[in-house]
Amino acid sequence: MGQGHEFSDEFINAFVDGQMMPEERAQVYAQAASDEAFNRRVCELRKIRDLIQLAYRELPKPGRNRPTPSAKTAGLAD
Repeated sequence: MGQGHEFSDEFINAFVDGQMMPEERAQVYAQAASDEAFNRRVCELRKIRDLIQLAYRELPKPGRNRPTPSAKTAGLAD
């Protein structure tokens, strides 16, 4: 893939997530430098990734702030 080619969302997401070889990253940077619409697409996917990471960072850890089940509610009582 090079300049003038269409990059898939999967390819761009790999770029955004830092999962590319340096040569592939260079292709994306070159395309972004010469194509404003492509640059906006990359920025939008990066923004979405950042928002998702922010949302999941705010979630409570599993097992905390939960009431402990009593023997009755756990089905252990007769």
